Amino acid sequence: MSEGSVQESITCHVAPYFDALPSAVTFMSSGREDVDVRCLGRGRPFALEITDATKTTLDSSTAADIERKVCQSRVVSIRDLHCEREWVTDLLFSNPVQAKFVN
Repeated sequence: MSEGSVQESITCHVAPYFDALPSAVTFMSSGREDVDVRCLGRGRPFALEITDATKTTLDSSTAADIERKVCQSRVVSIRDLHCEREWVTDLLFSNPVQAKFVN
Protein backbone atom coordinates (compact mmCIF):
# COMPACT_ATOMS: atom_id res chain seq x y z
CA MET A 1 0.00 0.00 0.00
CA SER A 2 1.56 3.28 -1.07
CA GLU A 3 1.63 6.42 1.01
CA GLY A 4 -1.54 8.40 0.46
CA SER A 5 -3.41 5.47 -1.07
CA VAL A 6 -7.19 5.45 -1.28
CA GLN A 7 -7.28 2.38 0.96
CA GLU A 8 -5.09 3.97 3.62
CA SER A 9 -7.01 7.25 3.50
CA ILE A 10 -10.29 5.48 4.22
CA THR A 11 -9.30 2.65 6.56
CA CYS A 12 -7.31 4.81 8.97
CA HIS A 13 -10.55 6.68 9.79
CA VAL A 14 -12.95 3.73 9.73
CA ALA A 15 -10.91 1.21 11.74
CA PRO A 16 -10.85 3.15 15.06
CA TYR A 17 -14.66 3.33 15.17
CA PHE A 18 -14.84 -0.47 15.02
CA ASP A 19 -11.92 -0.84 17.51
CA ALA A 20 -9.83 -2.48 14.81
CA LEU A 21 -6.35 -1.90 13.47
CA PRO A 22 -6.20 -0.52 9.92
CA SER A 23 -4.41 -3.75 8.96
CA ALA A 24 -7.57 -5.68 9.97
CA VAL A 25 -9.61 -3.85 7.32
CA THR A 26 -9.80 -5.37 3.84
CA PHE A 27 -10.58 -2.81 1.15
CA MET A 28 -12.53 -4.07 -1.88
CA SER A 29 -12.91 -1.56 -4.67
CA SER A 30 -14.60 -1.40 -8.01
CA GLY A 31 -11.87 -0.35 -10.41
CA ARG A 32 -8.52 1.28 -9.76
CA GLU A 33 -7.81 2.77 -6.37
CA ASP A 34 -4.86 4.99 -7.28
CA VAL A 35 -5.13 8.47 -5.81
CA ASP A 36 -4.14 10.05 -9.12
CA VAL A 37 -7.16 8.59 -10.96
CA ARG A 38 -10.15 10.89 -11.47
CA CYS A 39 -13.62 9.46 -11.20
CA LEU A 40 -16.58 10.86 -13.08
CA GLY A 41 -20.23 10.56 -12.15
CA ARG A 42 -21.28 9.33 -8.72
CA GLY A 43 -17.96 7.67 -7.90
CA ARG A 44 -16.83 4.09 -7.43
CA PRO A 45 -18.45 1.77 -4.92
CA PHE A 46 -16.26 0.04 -2.38
CA ALA A 47 -16.70 -2.33 0.53
CA LEU A 48 -14.69 -2.82 3.69
CA GLU A 49 -14.39 -6.12 5.51
CA ILE A 50 -13.40 -5.57 9.14
CA THR A 51 -12.02 -8.60 10.93
CA ASP A 52 -13.00 -9.00 14.60
CA ALA A 53 -14.92 -5.71 14.73
CA THR A 54 -16.41 -4.90 18.12
CA LYS A 55 -19.35 -3.06 16.53
CA THR A 56 -21.63 -4.26 13.73
CA THR A 57 -23.65 -1.13 13.07
CA LEU A 58 -22.85 2.41 11.99
CA ASP A 59 -25.27 5.19 12.83
CA SER A 60 -25.73 8.05 10.37
CA SER A 61 -24.06 10.71 12.54
CA THR A 62 -20.93 8.60 13.01
CA ALA A 63 -20.89 7.78 9.29
CA ALA A 64 -21.09 11.50 8.49
CA ASP A 65 -18.23 12.17 10.93
CA ILE A 66 -16.04 9.50 9.29
CA GLU A 67 -16.89 10.88 5.83
CA ARG A 68 -15.90 14.37 6.98
CA LYS A 69 -12.57 13.13 8.36
CA VAL A 70 -11.76 11.23 5.15
CA CYS A 71 -12.68 14.23 3.00
CA GLN A 72 -10.50 16.52 5.14
CA SER A 73 -7.49 14.40 4.16
CA ARG A 74 -7.85 15.94 0.69
CA VAL A 75 -6.64 12.65 -0.81
CA VAL A 76 -10.08 11.19 -1.53
CA SER A 77 -13.67 12.01 -0.71
CA ILE A 78 -16.42 9.56 0.17
CA ARG A 79 -20.16 9.77 0.64
CA ASP A 80 -23.09 7.53 1.60
CA LEU A 81 -21.01 5.47 4.06
CA HIS A 82 -23.07 2.78 5.77
CA CYS A 83 -23.04 -0.85 6.96
CA GLU A 84 -24.78 -3.27 4.68
CA ARG A 85 -24.17 -6.94 5.20
CA GLU A 86 -26.61 -8.22 2.58
CA TRP A 87 -25.05 -6.24 -0.29
CA VAL A 88 -21.59 -7.64 0.40
CA THR A 89 -22.90 -11.17 0.82
CA ASP A 90 -24.71 -10.88 -2.51
CA LEU A 91 -21.59 -9.43 -4.12
CA LEU A 92 -19.37 -12.24 -2.87
CA PHE A 93 -21.70 -15.14 -3.60
CA SER A 94 -23.85 -14.02 -6.54
CA ASN A 95 -21.65 -15.41 -9.31
CA PRO A 96 -21.76 -19.22 -9.23
CA VAL A 97 -18.93 -19.39 -11.76
CA GLN A 98 -16.56 -17.85 -9.21
CA ALA A 99 -17.76 -20.01 -6.31
CA LYS A 100 -15.54 -23.06 -5.76
CA PHE A 101 -16.48 -25.90 -3.48
CA VAL A 102 -14.03 -28.55 -2.38
CA ASN A 103 -15.37 -31.95 -1.35
